[in-house]
Amino acid sequence: CISGYTNTYLNRPDVQDAIHARPTKWADCSNIINYSRTSLLTSMLPVYEFLLTKGLKLVVYSGDVDAIVPVTGSRTWID
Repeated sequence: CISGYTNTYLNRPDVQDAIHARPTKWADCSNIINYSRTSLLTSMLPVYEFLLTKGLKLVVYSGDVDAIVPVTGSRTWID
């Protein structure tokens, strides 16, 4: 994974406070989660629907040059 501006930004105390996150160390990649082709092609909509029924507030983020989760796809299902 490529480290970059996202980690620096999300690790700022003022940003974590603004998004109501507990103080934590954010990382853009994980060696704990192993993705497969099946998981990449599986819809997250059922997970989001479940979380929303629990009263959670969600932040949905898709990068404008993200090849896996294009912003147009995220816009479509949010609308």
